[in-house]
Amino acid sequence: MSSPRELGERFRARPSAQPNELSGVIKRALDEVCAIFGATEALLVWEEAEEPWVMVGTLRGGAFTCTEEKEAVTWNVSLSFSIVAASGEGRVFVAASSAPDDATLLAAAAAGRLIGEQLDRHLHVAASRREAMESERVRVARDLHDGLLQSFTGIVLQLETAHSIMGEQPEEAKRMLTKAEAALMADQRELRSYVQQLRPRAPRKEMPFDFTARVDDLRARLDQQWGIAMSADVSRVDPNVSQFLGYETFRLVHEAVMNSAKHGAAKKVDVRVHTADGKMRIEVSDDGVGFSFRGRLTLDSIRETGNGPFMLAERVAALNGDLIVDSSEGGAHVEIAVPLGFAGEGA
Repeated sequence: MSSPRELGERFRARPSAQPNELSGVIKRALDEVCAIFGATEALLVWEEAEEPWVMVGTLRGGAFTCTEEKEAVTWNVSLSFSIVAASGEGRVFVAASSAPDDATLLAAAAAGRLIGEQLDRHLHVAASRREAMESERVRVARDLHDGLLQSFTGIVLQLETAHSIMGEQPEEAKRMLTKAEAALMADQRELRSYVQQLRPRAPRKEMPFDFTARVDDLRARLDQQWGIAMSADVSRVDPNVSQFLGYETFRLVHEAVMNSAKHGAAKKVDVRVHTADGKMRIEVSDDGVGFSFRGRLTLDSIRETGNGPFMLAERVAALNGDLIVDSSEGGAHVEIAVPLGFAGEGA
């Protein structure tokens, strides 16, 4: 039998690739247990702290099974030890070739702790993956809301207007239908890009985000779909933003501008984006009717009360940024500051 030091080295000196399933972690542990204690049979019972089921792994004569339920079987157990773990508790039963001595019992206690480390590591990684997947779903949902769904609303308004003037102004209606068709084609391309982002693929070099081009596209869409004149100054944006914060910055601008269109009934929107003091600063002003409140709200107050641009506030909060919104009968003014994470040109 291996010494406690050799035991620790064997458990830790395993391949870097970890099993994806809990059953794989259990099998690896039982393989090591049988090798260390000179056994051909071993059983591991594991119950997670936050799950209602029990996992039972069995290794007999090289054959491994792992189930959530186990029928009663007869075991010739010569050694058993507890699994010490933060994420749950368990026990290992071993059919060793000889009765355990003090050194064996000491090694068994160490094995229990090491198996617990394996299970904790696996469950922590699995939980992190689930959280990452959930965050990705939330991001995609926000992007669809901010982009395609709001664009579809503008297209529907165009189609309704075209239908209402078809008889009296056929040429104007035809022009509006052509614009709606072009907008739908652009949305189709954007939807295709969403699908491509969600497909698993080999790592590839990310292309720089063309921030200026996307702002120009947004300006054209506001004019065509909403009849809103948008002016934008992005000349003082650090070029590194295209690589680091370009996409998220554009989504912030897009959300703020669409609020002006949908809720503020604005006819003019002014956008100013620049980097200064290590932050990306965005200002969006309009000549609409403002939000449902009057006065000033901060990021915290918007998230606590739900008043004002809540979706915008959630997106800013996700970037550890700050938000101030002023609302009056004469329009709304939005100020956003997002840390760049590097020294920008305006810093």
